[in-house]
Amino acid sequence: SFQLAIVGVILAICPWDSYFKMASAVEMPQTKIVCYFTSWAFYRVEEGKFLPENVDPSLCTHINYAFAFLDSTSLKIVASDPWADLDNQFYKKVNDLKLLNPKLKVLLSLGGWTESGSDKYSRLCASASARKAFVTDSLAFLKRYGFDGLDIDWEYPNCWQGNCGSNPKDKANFVLLLQELNAAFKQQKPALLLTIAMSANVNVMKQAYDVPNIFKHLDFANLMAYDYAGSWSTKTGHHSPLQKAYGETDPTASVEYSVNALLALGAPANKVVLGVPFYGRSFTLSDPAQNGVGAPVKGAGTAGPITKEPGSLSYYEICKSLKTGGWTTMMDPSAGPYAFSGDQWVGFDGPRSLAKKAKFVKAHGLAGIMAWELSMDDFRGLCGSKYPLLTAINTELKSSDATSGR
Repeated sequence: SFQLAIVGVILAICPWDSYFKMASAVEMPQTKIVCYFTSWAFYRVEEGKFLPENVDPSLCTHINYAFAFLDSTSLKIVASDPWADLDNQFYKKVNDLKLLNPKLKVLLSLGGWTESGSDKYSRLCASASARKAFVTDSLAFLKRYGFDGLDIDWEYPNCWQGNCGSNPKDKANFVLLLQELNAAFKQQKPALLLTIAMSANVNVMKQAYDVPNIFKHLDFANLMAYDYAGSWSTKTGHHSPLQKAYGETDPTASVEYSVNALLALGAPANKVVLGVPFYGRSFTLSDPAQNGVGAPVKGAGTAGPITKEPGSLSYYEICKSLKTGGWTTMMDPSAGPYAFSGDQWVGFDGPRSLAKKAKFVKAHGLAGIMAWELSMDDFRGLCGSKYPLLTAINTELKSSDATSGR
């Protein structure tokens, strides 16, 4: 046939091995699987205790070490927990995972929710001299501990802990910080990576980020596409629904809506990493007989035995409860699974709903998936095999791209 003749011509010009080299040279860049490591999981009891050696480095392309803090006076990076980070050598041990997976990149993540309530990030971004000192100091800090880059998790410019209007100048000033950091990072040999964690709330997105301009200075951004519902809600809701859940009245409450909004604001798809949760959001029902999405709630669900945070349960706490029995699990095909028992209700992501999100990532040409966070997966295999959530993501993202329209 004509096609075979063409292949024959190509092969005559260049033999098989270089033909394949040519083909692989135009492959898509590696799909990212960004895993957050949280130093505080070290303090959990028994089966929840999580150490650097509990990480499976073959299942991540990037690990973000959460969190470092910004010193309020010097406006420079400091270790948030010197006992874990330095004395117990977690910085070193997490970076040493690169010995097991040489392609792995480890970034230091600066910030977090509790760290974002004050004006310090705003002050840093507003001052040219503070930014300059921060860039120089950050380079030294990352080099000292062997990190491959910096992830900034300021929640959020101009919307400190979600309160928009905190300082409207943050939006433009944040671009300046990223621009100056990236210029310095890319002069290093090898170049350092610069990423951020972004809000998936469309109202926050518009007020916090100058989208086209921040992406110019980032390797990629991790979209925190979860916490669409929680203990602050008046009714049950899936906290990370891929599409709007049946019974959900808010049209903006879906991962798909957030991704489309971010792309519409000018983000390049190939720099957007979709964040997924390895935890569920739980509620206490007002009436146990009303147990669907949109059912009235009294407040947060009962805290888990290991994670001990009302309104939140790790995936391993959820899967153990479901195995023990007494829980009814429902699967909303558009949003994901939820389960209830008596007056307790939890919405979460399981292996199947995460595989669906991975398919969504491939179909939209996104950069990959970010997981918050490793210590919430069933990392010990209490309910079956180890890391069922992270494995489901890997399996789907690495499955033949021919089936994903690429």
